Amino acid sequence: MDLSFNAITVAHFRSFTKAQTLDLSRPGLWFMRGQNDAEPALGPNGAGKTSLWAALCWCLYGKTPDGLKNPDLKPWSKSGVPEVTLSVSVDNKKHRITRRAVTNGLSIDDVECGPDEAAKLIGLEYDVFINTILLAQGQPLFLDLSPKDKMQLFSDVLQLGRWEERSDTASKKVRELENIAAEIAGEALGVEANLAQAGGLLEAARERSKAWDEARKERAARLEADLKGLERTLEGLQRRHDDATLSGDGAGAELKAARLHIPALRRALESANEAYAIEAQRVALAEAEERRLGRELAAFEAAKACPTCGQPLKGAGKHGHGEQLRAQHNAAVANLKPISKKVEQARTTAKAAVDRLQAHMSEFEDIESRAQVELGYLGPQVAELKAKITGLKEARAERNDERNPYTEQIQTLRRNFQKLEVTLRELKEDQALAAQKIERTKFWVKGFKEVQLHLITEVLQELELTTNAMLAEVGLHDWSVAYAVERETKSGTFQRGLTVLVRSPANEQEVRWESWSGGEGQRLRVVGALALSEVLLNYAGVIPSLEVLDEPTRHLSPEGVADLCTFLGERAKRLDRTIWLIDHTAREGIAFSGSVTVVKTAKGSTIKQER
Repeated sequence: MDLSFNAITVAHFRSFTKAQTLDLSRPGLWFMRGQNDAEPALGPNGAGKTSLWAALCWCLYGKTPDGLKNPDLKPWSKSGVPEVTLSVSVDNKKHRITRRAVTNGLSIDDVECGPDEAAKLIGLEYDVFINTILLAQGQPLFLDLSPKDKMQLFSDVLQLGRWEERSDTASKKVRELENIAAEIAGEALGVEANLAQAGGLLEAARERSKAWDEARKERAARLEADLKGLERTLEGLQRRHDDATLSGDGAGAELKAARLHIPALRRALESANEAYAIEAQRVALAEAEERRLGRELAAFEAAKACPTCGQPLKGAGKHGHGEQLRAQHNAAVANLKPISKKVEQARTTAKAAVDRLQAHMSEFEDIESRAQVELGYLGPQVAELKAKITGLKEARAERNDERNPYTEQIQTLRRNFQKLEVTLRELKEDQALAAQKIERTKFWVKGFKEVQLHLITEVLQELELTTNAMLAEVGLHDWSVAYAVERETKSGTFQRGLTVLVRSPANEQEVRWESWSGGEGQRLRVVGALALSEVLLNYAGVIPSLEVLDEPTRHLSPEGVADLCTFLGERAKRLDRTIWLIDHTAREGIAFSGSVTVVKTAKGSTIKQER
């Protein structure tokens, strides 16, 4: 996990009265000094350098490296509530952690949370943090601890105590397994007897179920035969019914079409009859006129006086009048024509059309009537057959849905039988496993402690390699460090402790680290602390961007200070890390990327970044 520290803002925290922000995001070796203008006699002391890094620890864990908590963190100005905000990025995702010296004062990304959530977010517990990220002023470094405390640190950080707990648990488990094995043996005998009884019951139920299934199949076969017979009968009646329906529907359609044409044909017949009557009347009138003029002409020729005026008829006058009558009579005879064949044919055609259509309608009325009679006869029979078929299908469905009354009983008996089989198998397996576990657990009573020792040895080998790789870089050429871990005593117990042995060019034999003091001892202390930091961070899976060393140059000569600064500068480049060196004696030089001065005045401490 990548852990980047971006910036820290401190307000009302010890000597920091107003909010002060320090940029933590620029890689390289940075130097921090102090300037106490409020109390010049103290020089660089008391300016607030250490308070700034204590605020970082308090923001994350609710306590400072020296164990101070909220009640001890009142601002020296006696006003305001201590508040520290830390901007970090976890795997490139930014977060804002803020802690205020009040109840439930921790928030992450402006959301109030539990007091341990910040530690979970960055993936480092307090003990790991103060031995990796922050090597605080006045706090013992790794090599300063007693052998027992060194071992305890590893045990806490690597959670080694769990192996002893597992060893005790294994001893208890042996006793439990021995008791369980005896109980299992008795229980297995009872299960075997129950299994035999369950097998007999299951077999009897299967026989009854088989007989019921055979009887059910016979009933289903009879029902299916009856159903098929009815369906065949229905099929024949249905065809007749469908034919009658089709015939009736066809006749009805023809009648409907004929009824649509009959008015027009009747109107045409009426029109033809009217024309014929008019023509007959014309003929009758013409015949009457011809007869009248014939009688009038005969009477005129035989008469001696004019039948109209009574004057005597003679000479030219009589002749002229007679010619006139004769001409009229001839004209009447000429107009005396029989009834028009066209009119007579039109009346005959119209009457024939009406007669044909009426005969056609009569035919289809007979067809429709017969179809209705057929449908009236077949309808009830079809309905009755359909009802019977529906009843048989429902009965068949009920038969299909009918469940074997022994099925559930068989399932219950089978489940019980299988359960007993599984139980018996598990009991026998448990017996075997219990015996194996007893022997195996007895082995692990000692084995868990050996695992603990192996883990410690493995981590210390890594620590030893890391430590020795750094020694030459701080000026300790041809020096080496070895770590000796706890060993089993002759009585079978383990002697707890971790000793540090140092070999230098001046001594052929390894001697305990405590034999060294002064500048050489201080170099060893710093290297041991940084080597431990790398091992712990590697174990935690965290790659941080920040490292703080508060006054690590104590007892170092100017040359030792220069060596340390050069080493830290190269370390910052190699790890792409921001390393802060807080000190009084170190001086700025080519190893530093920049410096910061914490200035304290009567108004409080401020941060002044010089470059």
